[in-house]
Amino acid sequence: MYYYILTLHFIGALLLAGMPLLSLLALLPSGIRKGEWQPMADFAVAFERLAWPLFLLMLGSGAALTWVNSTNVRDLWTLGSQAGQVLLGKTLGTTGFALLWWGWRYQVVPRLGRWRLSWVVGYLLMLSMVALALSEWGILYMAGFFLSEGQGI
Repeated sequence: MYYYILTLHFIGALLLAGMPLLSLLALLPSGIRKGEWQPMADFAVAFERLAWPLFLLMLGSGAALTWVNSTNVRDLWTLGSQAGQVLLGKTLGTTGFALLWWGWRYQVVPRLGRWRLSWVVGYLLMLSMVALALSEWGILYMAGFFLSEGQGI
């Protein structure tokens, strides 16, 4: 059960990592005249509509991972501190990512999109989600999740 939940978390991290990349590609000059179909821009908008469900998937799977990890713990204080730490980290990380993303994408702060800071924030967010996805892939790989039955590490 733990690895299936971790796989959901892994998929959410991969999809979130692609969001800033797609928007950065959509912002590049594509050479297409005005009024024509712009596939990267349309794909970025479609991807952006998935953002909040993905954030909720990350939070929900993070909470489920905490619960599954803590089922063997008999001490309520330890269980509460583990759950609180993971949920607080996931909530703060996801909320911070969402605020930075929408602030950068929709230029909530005036002229943020014109500064190099917005590009740095976009790249850092993308790299942080790629790092999260790679770390979770490593956990799944080391646990033998991708191996067929009968194979061992």
